[in-house]
Amino acid sequence: MHDAATPLYHATRRELAVATILTAGALAAFLLAPRAAQFELLLLAIVPIATLARTGDVAAALTRSPLLVACAAFGLYITINAAWSVNHAEAYGKVLFYWVLLATAHLAITGIGAISDEILARLQKVIVIAVMAGAAFLAIEVLTDQAIRRLVFSVLPFARPPAKHTTIVDGEVVAIGPYILNRNMAALCLVLWPALLMLRTLVDYRRAVIAGVALVAMSLIAVLKSEHETSMLALALSIVAFAGMSLAAPVMRKAVTVGWVVATLLVVPLVTVAYQQQLHFAEWLPLTARNRVILWGYTAGEVVKTPILGVGVASTKDLDEANADKAVQPSGYSYALRTGRHSHNAFLQTWYELGAVGAALLLAMGLCVIAVLSRLPKSDQALAFASFVAAVMIGSFTWGMWQTWFMAAYGIWAMLLALAFEGSRRQARG
Repeated sequence: MHDAATPLYHATRRELAVATILTAGALAAFLLAPRAAQFELLLLAIVPIATLARTGDVAAALTRSPLLVACAAFGLYITINAAWSVNHAEAYGKVLFYWVLLATAHLAITGIGAISDEILARLQKVIVIAVMAGAAFLAIEVLTDQAIRRLVFSVLPFARPPAKHTTIVDGEVVAIGPYILNRNMAALCLVLWPALLMLRTLVDYRRAVIAGVALVAMSLIAVLKSEHETSMLALALSIVAFAGMSLAAPVMRKAVTVGWVVATLLVVPLVTVAYQQQLHFAEWLPLTARNRVILWGYTAGEVVKTPILGVGVASTKDLDEANADKAVQPSGYSYALRTGRHSHNAFLQTWYELGAVGAALLLAMGLCVIAVLSRLPKSDQALAFASFVAAVMIGSFTWGMWQTWFMAAYGIWAMLLALAFEGSRRQARG
């Protein structure tokens, strides 16, 4: 991070143009096609990493923080843990991607402190515009049964998703599975709060409130009209966190911290109790939630077999497939007694694959993030904690923690927050 006395170079028109194109492309692509988040992450990282390379600030690149140390410790452990994974090639591939992601995010976040004021302002403007456009697009899509995509896929057959996701009549795409937008909704939840943070530094208070309300409204329409219940929960609880931080920040900070500790350390007994209380028979729960109660309950039973070190990185899928023929589905159960390809919960998957050691390291990483957010100016903390809650909730009920696009999505989230924090810092500096 550069202080007020550090001279920042002035950007040329070409550099501004390149920064605009790369950032707009990365954010638009992330909201429209989040499965390619790995490549979108690289696009977003190019400008700050190139700036860091240009300044030659080796000391900044080598700066260590408690959060970086915690992330590196987690990386070191999964590197060792992969040795007893079921599929070594799969495990070491995920480990390698984790290290690449960590290095990329660290260098990009460090480089953000060195980019010029002109480029920083341009990046923030482009990101806010892209997020607002993406939210509007997704809102239109859910309200029109994906009319825009149906038109595009009808005109461009090569761009269509697999046939099982579409209904085609006389060569025209007349329906697309609404669940296709689930990843888009998760991406929107991850970028929403960083964009709102950036708005505060780009325009005056009145215009920031108007634009912010419009962005939140479009996001609510998109998410609440979609089929992705996890994004609904993430958006709702992040709004609660924002309100809580605005009204009683000390209480809300403690609540978030306690929530993180409970999620990382007590997830196994919590899901076990939910299963024992037969919540998988509760008609008031959505079918997907009831299925997960069964999956989580069964996985929790498997955790106790290797509680300290786990079964190994990315082993869930292979173990599940190996035992698929033996899985039974008791009468009245909506899901068989099996772990599935992944746990649909990053905390439970951590316990199952990485054991108590992995859970302790994950706990440390989250506490370091909370510590960073708690040191921000009070004016930034409400939006920052809301963003953290949204990110945690997305990881609590959805995809496997080793899916590369999903890992990269969190790298994008971290970089956007870093850009927002830097803009706020410079505005306060004057």
